[in-house]
Parts: sequence; structure tokens; C-alpha cells
Amino acid sequence: MIKVLFILENLGGGGAEKILPNLLKHIDDKRYDITVLTLFFDGVNKQRLSKNIKYICRRAFYFRGITRLIKFIPASLLYRYYVKSNFANDDFDLVVAYMNGLPTKVVMGAKDKKKIAWLHGDFMGGYKPNFPKNFLGRAAMLKGLSSIDAFVGVSEKVCHSFTKFSGIKDNLHLIHNTNDRDEIISRAAECNPYAENASPINIVSVGHLHKVKGNERLLQAAKTLRDEGFSFRLHILGEGAQRPELEAYITEHGLQSWVELPGFIDNPYPYIKHADLYICPSYSEGFSTAVSEAVILGVPVISTLVSGATEILGEQQEFGMICENNSEGICNALRDMLAKPDLRAHYAKMSRQRSIFFSPERTVKAVENLFDQIIKSK
Repeated sequence: MIKVLFILENLGGGGAEKILPNLLKHIDDKRYDITVLTLFFDGVNKQRLSKNIKYICRRAFYFRGITRLIKFIPASLLYRYYVKSNFANDDFDLVVAYMNGLPTKVVMGAKDKKKIAWLHGDFMGGYKPNFPKNFLGRAAMLKGLSSIDAFVGVSEKVCHSFTKFSGIKDNLHLIHNTNDRDEIISRAAECNPYAENASPINIVSVGHLHKVKGNERLLQAAKTLRDEGFSFRLHILGEGAQRPELEAYITEHGLQSWVELPGFIDNPYPYIKHADLYICPSYSEGFSTAVSEAVILGVPVISTLVSGATEILGEQQEFGMICENNSEGICNALRDMLAKPDLRAHYAKMSRQRSIFFSPERTVKAVENLFDQIIKSK
């Protein structure tokens, strides 16, 4: 069997952390012996790992600004501290950094092993992935990247932006995220959270309450549309550091009857399935897990023009509406959807057609083929 180690910081509520259990659930466990290592803490997605997956949390000391220290530590020492301290034999055939940042540098320190780095963000956008902060300059970063055998970008834009950022184009593979379509559909049927909601139109968005997700722009659009007389209820699911800012805006502008922030919801799928509209207002994404989940559930979708949007919703917006990545674009798209029930019905129909695109077999086979290719290479 091929022994594979996946490394990431935690298994919290983020997109990459949520997608990894989907991928590992469908990988052939008769051919691949999988171990997952988290560096700092577990997270809500630990429970979603299949029973055949070995899991270890390093529980390493963490503090704010740790990258200021990490940049001075050689990758070989990081690998010894984070990995070898847990695995005395360290007999993995393949080591995978499944998140940008520290996991990438840790993997660089693995000697005599095949290495893969997953890329989840737009490297040329306003919100760059953070792993360059882990190196003493660009030259050191590029030297470390040269030790990686293959890179996986989760969208075309992620791949293109990584090439522009690093100059690397060889051994770069496009593999979309793996969605567990059957699980999403099953869990979405558990309840209808809007059953006692008097609003005629429910809008939902799911993601961390962080600046990159663009939620302040969504609230600005909600205020404008409220003032124009539209009736709706906006549900922003997620938790994060931006909550006080968003709550203050809601209170200041009297949006309590139009907007709610219910926090992190372990099962967001009923909120998505029973919504009249899903919106992604992000400044930047790699390949939005939540947008693909909304499409799987047959909900009409609006997304800002971020990485992965056209791959999910179509180059010509066949399967969902893609708006300009600014406050005005978000507001205009919402206005169109709220004012035109036929438009919402059209995109709901197109989402249902697009749903089959997210069959897990397609992406899992691509990952297995890549593993085999890397292991066989010299």
C-alpha cells in the first residue's frame, strides 16, 4: 500500500478543512494507507474523518504572530518538530501539505519523500495566501518550493495566479475540490429552518466572519435594498473576528428585521436548501465550497467574480449569476434576483442541472492518478 500523510493546521470550519474528509472518504483504502496530522488543534471536521483514516493532532504551541518566528526556522527542523516527533518510523511514501502556509513549509523539510502542495487561494488577489510570510524572502521561498514534486490548484485561476506569483508551471495540476454530494443532499433534508419565518424571500450566505468574505459589502447592499422597499431576510452563517463590526452596522442602520447572524451552524445545508437565494460576496476565494454546495442543492446562486466562480457557474453565467467584485455589483445582482422571481426560478433549474458536475468520483480519480504518477516518478 502507498502510505500518505496529509498535513494541515487544524480541521476547523474552513473550506479546505471541510473538503479533506470528503476526499479521504472516497479514496481507495485498499491501495492507500492515509494518515492526517493537524499541527495545532482538532476542529469540527475531525468527526467527519472516516474510521479507516488514522488521525493525530500535534497540539503544538501556537501564538499570534508565529510566522515571525517560523521564517527563521529551517524546513528540516520544522518537519522534525511537527512530524517526526509523532512518527518514529516516518515511513510515509508521500507527504501532502493540504493548506497554504505553515504546512507547506513543514512538508518542504521532508527528506527522501515525494511531496505535494495543495493550493487553495488566489495568489495575485488582494488577499494573498499567507505562506510567503514563513520565509526569509522570496529567494528562500522559491528554493523551498523547488523541492515539491507536484502542486494541486483547486481552480484555473488559482493555478494561473500561482504561476504568475512563483514562475512555476511544471508539475502543476488542476483538481477541483471533492464534494460529498450524497451526504449534502441527505443532511439538507433534516429540517426547514425557515418554517416559522414570515419573510417571503430568504437569502443565505455561509462563511467565516472575516474581512476576505466581504460581509460588510453584503450588509451595505441589504441596507440599500431595504431602503428601496424590498422585503427579505438575510441569514449570514458563520463565526469570526468581524462579528462585532457587522453587529454594530446592523444595529446602527436598524437592520435587525432584515439580517441575522446565527453563528456557526454544524449543518448549514437545510439553510441553503430551503433558501430562495444563495450569495457569495467574497473578495477572494480558491474554489468556493459553499457555492458548489448551493448548486448541488439546486438553489439559485450569486457569486462575486472570484477564483472558481466561472468553473462552477459557467463562463457565460449559465448556471448562476456572477457579479462584479465590488459593493455596487453585489447590490445590483441582489436587486435583479429579488425583483425577478422568474430569474430565480431559472437559476434554480440550472443549478439542479449543474449538480451532477460535482460527482466525487471525478475528482477522487484525478487525485489517485496523481498519487500513482508521483510515486512512480524518479
